Amino acid sequence: MIFASYRQSRPGHLKVVVLAALLASLGGVLLPAASAQAQAQSKPRSSNEVVLKLLIPRPEGANAEIRRLKHTEMARMASERIERRLSHAGVKDFRVEVEPHGILRVTAHSSMDSDTIAGIVIPRGQMELRPLVATGSDWTSIADAIPSDIELRQDIDSLDAQNAYLWSNRREVLESFVNRISLGEAQVFVYPDEGGWRSLTLGPSLANHNDLQQVHRKTTPSGVPFVLLELRDDVAHRMRQSLQISESSHLAVVLDGEIVATLRFSAERISSHLELSCPPHLRNSRAQNTWVTQVAGRLAAPIPIVLAELKE
Repeated sequence: MIFASYRQSRPGHLKVVVLAALLASLGGVLLPAASAQAQAQSKPRSSNEVVLKLLIPRPEGANAEIRRLKHTEMARMASERIERRLSHAGVKDFRVEVEPHGILRVTAHSSMDSDTIAGIVIPRGQMELRPLVATGSDWTSIADAIPSDIELRQDIDSLDAQNAYLWSNRREVLESFVNRISLGEAQVFVYPDEGGWRSLTLGPSLANHNDLQQVHRKTTPSGVPFVLLELRDDVAHRMRQSLQISESSHLAVVLDGEIVATLRFSAERISSHLELSCPPHLRNSRAQNTWVTQVAGRLAAPIPIVLAELKE
């Protein structure tokens, strides 16, 4: 997954439990296996220097001078947004330099490793807020077509077919199957859970990164970090109306194609302030801070172009 290890090429675990309790506990993406040692170790790391070289894509066009000027402006814009991301992520000592031929050199002195820094500055930061929708009857209707390594599960306290979902202990197996399924305006995602991966179906987008006013890194009185999103008031009003119509009680935050958090609420009380909690499986402060820095950093400054990392 892209969080904490952006260089991995994959995009951004369920016992049979009551769905409401499950969704209330879901908090965001799972850090990759490479971060397991970081979760197990609680000693703070010493500061180290991370240097990334990023290539700005060349604009198209017939006029060479106009292309050059556009390239220069794209590099300036990207450098400013990367600076904003690093600042929101809590990196205190950094420098972003624009070099010839559309290359950005990012130098950061931090306890974070290069994969974590790359996960902050390289992704585009495209966010959507989408309602969770129950589509269990769609899965039960095609039960005979579900592969043997994917299970059809349902809440133990419910006989409602709409509470059924798909589960597998292998992400690629479940992802390959759901990517072949069409549910109209709805879209199926895979989401980490204890021991494997499950399906979550989302309705159309209600808001996106353009509707954000502010993004903050916050800490609870007990020292647990979280991300606070501030939406425009008119956006919150529009979302309340849409959610009342859809009768959804859960909202998913999708960042760069991955569900990073789910929120439970009543449509009448949803406000312009949304708190994104750390996933419950991230139990020590280092793992929690890694999640918060990457989510807050990306959301602080979306980058509308694709950046490529250059290897030395």
